[in-house]
Amino acid sequence: FGIQLADSDPRILGKCVTMLAKEVKVDFIDLNCGCPIDLVTDHGAGSALMNRVKKLREIADEMTSATKGRLPIGIKMRMGWNTRKPNAHKFVPLIQSWRSQLQYG
Repeated sequence: FGIQLADSDPRILGKCVTMLAKEVKVDFIDLNCGCPIDLVTDHGAGSALMNRVKKLREIADEMTSATKGRLPIGIKMRMGWNTRKPNAHKFVPLIQSWRSQLQYG
């Protein structure tokens, strides 16, 4: 059983992950980087994060640190910010390179 979160504030996401890890029996938590809906992207979340590498890294750090390495954190994304700008092929290797660098609290 997994849970998916959508936001663009690393501190809020870190607090959510901490609470979920303590209160809910969950196998993994995913960050939503795929939602294209304006209501989500207008707040910098969902697929808007695919245009904000630094912010995405801050979020990944915060979420991973919040679990202290005990719970897998995934990133769900689409092929890009929109169908005209596919960029997932650039993100995947970058995100994979973060694995050894992320802080576990």
